[in-house]
Amino acid sequence: MKTKTHVFMILIAMVMVFTMGSSSLKAQSIWLSNNDGKSISLEGFKPIYDEEGYSFSTGTFSLGFRFPIGKSLLVAELPYVHAAYKFESPYFNMSLSESGIGNPYIGLQQRVSNSSTFGEVGLRIPLASEDKWLANMIGIYTDLDCQEAFVPHWLPITAMLNYWKKSDSGLIFRLRGGPLLWINTEKSEFDDSMELLMKYSAQIGYESGQVRLLGGLIGRMIVTEGDLNISERTAHQLGFSASVGFGNIRPGILILLPLEEEIKEVINYTLGVNLEVTLP
Repeated sequence: MKTKTHVFMILIAMVMVFTMGSSSLKAQSIWLSNNDGKSISLEGFKPIYDEEGYSFSTGTFSLGFRFPIGKSLLVAELPYVHAAYKFESPYFNMSLSESGIGNPYIGLQQRVSNSSTFGEVGLRIPLASEDKWLANMIGIYTDLDCQEAFVPHWLPITAMLNYWKKSDSGLIFRLRGGPLLWINTEKSEFDDSMELLMKYSAQIGYESGQVRLLGGLIGRMIVTEGDLNISERTAHQLGFSASVGFGNIRPGILILLPLEEEIKEVINYTLGVNLEVTLP
């Protein structure tokens, strides 16, 4: 169940993407602009906790590049995480600080000509260090949609389909979903060689002039592991963002709200900022 069938599903999704029309490479947050131009983006996410001890600088960051090559758009994303925690009591003190890159992403977007539908295929190179457990935990819990950027020893491959539409009145609507295949790069005798998940999201927003507002629900579901019930298989978060364009520069802010009790026990919510710069 976890081998041929799941790999076959991934291959089908990839074939669907590659046969849709003109192509472009893409990998970026679903809260950034959906365009095919050359650009650089920077995102920063800060988780907010009840527990004291985490430094103000604790959070995740990502640097993205989008570069057209013919009818294609080459995109790279480099994630980075920093975590610092200090605990002091009359009995003992503890201090820990970790920083490091996550799993870089490269992918392929395929858009149907003159259509609101496009697909994405991509993978993350497994470079995250297993020794930085605190930093990895911060990265995994900060943003549900990008958890795979900070999981060590797994090669994540995604194949997503998108529907993105902007009406004449400025209403924005987007649906996104598809499989996420995890391949274990350091499998032991008792480990699974791969896991299959489904990622999905729905967003609605409004754009007027240079102002854009966007909100949505993001989720994922574990397909493998047959002994889990539906609440154990799924995780969801709400997100809300606002951005304003100033020429070729678009800064934005956002908030992510986890809906699962297991995640809310670690963080209350996540605050984020982003900056897109469209290049000539």
